Amino acid sequence: HFRIAIPHPMGPLWGLALRQAVVDVAPGVTLAFDTRTLPIEPQERMRAGDLDLCIDWLPSNNGWGRNFR
Repeated sequence: HFRIAIPHPMGPLWGLALRQAVVDVAPGVTLAFDTRTLPIEPQERMRAGDLDLCIDWLPSNNGWGRNFR
């Protein structure tokens, strides 16, 4: 079981596509998604083991995303 945060307006659609892709190759793996615009304390949830992955949708090669490399 994996918990994934996708804080983006398209997060629910991306989550469904990701879930289908995983089902095709690993049918026993389950995915749970948090698609709020601002996930609730993602860093703390990751430290506690309650969140496995948080996807940042800001581009890292231009603009604002440069600060997070």
